[in-house]
Amino acid sequence: MLRAIGSQMLSKYAGLTQREIAGQLGISSGASVGQQQQKLRDALPHDRKLRKQLSAIERHLNSERERSVNRYL
Repeated sequence: MLRAIGSQMLSKYAGLTQREIAGQLGISSGASVGQQQQKLRDALPHDRKLRKQLSAIERHLNSERERSVNRYL
């Protein structure tokens, strides 16, 4: 599930395409990245611990993003 989370964050926060994510994470293809992301979406409604972990990662990334933006204001 780590690659699925990583691929989701790279897509959402770095704006990478599935093909680019595949290269970064050593996944065979962009289609495989899409399958990983689908597994994550399917698992989230049923896995409270996973939802909490994903939420914590997103909070951290959002705070880093805000800090980065505020540095240039």
